[in-house]
Amino acid sequence: MSIIAIATTPLVYSILLLDIVKRSDDLQNIIKSITHNITQLIKAVVLGLIVMYFYAIIGFTAYEMFFNSDGESPNIDCRTLLHCWTSVINYGVRSDGIGEIMDQVAMGETKYWSRWIFDLSFYVLVIIILLNIIFGIIIDTFGDLRDTRNEELKKVEQTCFICGLDKYDFDTRGNGWFEHIYKEHNIYAYLNFCIYIEKRDITECNGIEKYVKEMIEKKDISFIPQGEALALQNE
Repeated sequence: MSIIAIATTPLVYSILLLDIVKRSDDLQNIIKSITHNITQLIKAVVLGLIVMYFYAIIGFTAYEMFFNSDGESPNIDCRTLLHCWTSVINYGVRSDGIGEIMDQVAMGETKYWSRWIFDLSFYVLVIIILLNIIFGIIIDTFGDLRDTRNEELKKVEQTCFICGLDKYDFDTRGNGWFEHIYKEHNIYAYLNFCIYIEKRDITECNGIEKYVKEMIEKKDISFIPQGEALALQNE
């Protein structure tokens, strides 16, 4: 990015600020909340575009005269169906409803009630329902990712990596949680032992070391205590 910025424009340097996303798990979950269910989001957006296309057709055929009749907003245009659709998508969603971008109809005029139904139904279907469906997918995905991360952190903090037993068992029946994870089942002690066995020639190994070395070569971890600990057995 720095090389591109030097060769083109310094504005590219701003992209480097996104490095904070790589350093933060919370920000990564925010990005994943959008990308994780991207298929559902795309389908919801397509459904919204189809619904707004229906409203663009109705607006083009029945209410074209209400789009920018005063000339104050030249970008709001319904002279063609395409222009009407883009106006509904752009300004209808951003203006909290299609009725906000069209001229109002006084009560008693010919198309008052049809416009009333047209404006209100667009607000309910698009602004309230479809947009909240999209937001709901993103929020629910973020909540699921957050819960999954919290469960993983809880498992790391309250479950022994070696034997898989809970912190509660060692606090109530054993020698204590910290005594267990730092002395009895110290993960780094197991790692150091595995590295030591892997580098040691099999002819120099004793019976236990030879057995562990053969298990490591077979990628078999049955030699690691799973679901049991001497501290609890002794107790």
